Amino acid sequence: MTALREPAPSAEPAPSRYRRFRLIRGGDRGHDHVVPELPPKLVLLSPGSVRWLPSLTDALGPSYRVVTETFETPAAIVVDSRDDELVNLVHDQRSATRVVVVHTGHPSEQPMAPAELLDLGADTYVAPASLPALAAHLKALTRSWDAFPPRAGSQTA
Repeated sequence: MTALREPAPSAEPAPSRYRRFRLIRGGDRGHDHVVPELPPKLVLLSPGSVRWLPSLTDALGPSYRVVTETFETPAAIVVDSRDDELVNLVHDQRSATRVVVVHTGHPSEQPMAPAELLDLGADTYVAPASLPALAAHLKALTRSWDAFPPRAGSQTA
């Protein structure tokens, strides 16, 4: 794998962006091919889960970009079960977005049953887990669109 620094398109100071490439050895007639990797998958954190930003970013690695705000459609959104806007955050997501609700706190503090959250449109409900376990779950959900097709009956915006 090779990283190539892309120049900033404007004169304004911008954070460095890197494009990743993968070397595929022995293509046609023994020639090697260099293929650009896809851009990082976007993971959006709900307001209640912002505290996980640095740790989840480290746990997911460079193939994922963890943000707290975006105008793009994220591959996944992580919602804290104690988030004030829990129902709206789950219900309003696009069909291409995986919704992961993470239960935090004591079981008696559960705002609603996991089955109700799944009925609202959440893709999965995760019991209290370590951030590496959450990262592994996010990777599995976003790895293959064929293995985990978008929710049926959801509207895309």
